[in-house]
Amino acid sequence: MFKKLSNNLFRSKRKPTVSYHGNYSQWKDAIDHSVGYQDDKILEKATQSFEKIISGEFKCERDTFLFNQFQYSLPLLLALNFIQQRIEKLSVLDFGGSFASGYFRNFDVLKQFNLLWTVVEQPNLVERASSMTRNYSELCFKTVNELNDLISKMEYNVVLFGSCLQFLQTPKQIVEKLSHSKLQAFVIERTPIVYEENTKLTVQEIHEPIYESSYPAWHFSEKELMSWFTYDFELRYKFNGPHIINKCDGFQSQLEDYVFTRKK
Repeated sequence: MFKKLSNNLFRSKRKPTVSYHGNYSQWKDAIDHSVGYQDDKILEKATQSFEKIISGEFKCERDTFLFNQFQYSLPLLLALNFIQQRIEKLSVLDFGGSFASGYFRNFDVLKQFNLLWTVVEQPNLVERASSMTRNYSELCFKTVNELNDLISKMEYNVVLFGSCLQFLQTPKQIVEKLSHSKLQAFVIERTPIVYEENTKLTVQEIHEPIYESSYPAWHFSEKELMSWFTYDFELRYKFNGPHIINKCDGFQSQLEDYVFTRKK
């Protein structure tokens, strides 16, 4: 009886791994109440996880958690399947993709495609990841400053937002900027959505065993999000994670996956 009671007490005091606070009206206010992605601790922990993947000790990682089995992304693989007959070579722009974690989570399938995978990330991560992946000719890393060149040359036909769209200051503008005439699909993974409410802005707090940090995070109105894609693209797949409910100040959101492909 005593042991059982003490375990329950421990769980009640333990911080959740991911939590949200605030309902901010401006991005600057959310920034002022968070640490941000520039925190060196995030880069160091992500690097340590990636080293274990490159060495073959683990297959892949998600949010620095390491896995012995591939963690396949159904939205991504569906998108590639939908469009592969339209184009000669698949080229994925993985926006905010860290150390190409989306690529390695699906590596067992992706290695069968004629594929180029480009990650757009912060300069310090790009420098480190580029030096660690020299043996992967299909992988490259670019900074945001190099993005305009990629867009002008239309060097990608799939855009992947692997749970990163909500962390961008101007997500709609980024979607519009990345779109071009040769783009065939947008893949949006694990993105917080609110229903029957307007888009909300919070600060997401991350705790161990992932890492300790915080950064601004949007919770999108689905109606608003869908409006960004309806002109040239159609919704081909949607999935919600009913077991992942984000409790926020005065509202809640649910993680959703979407696949949009260009209208024929």
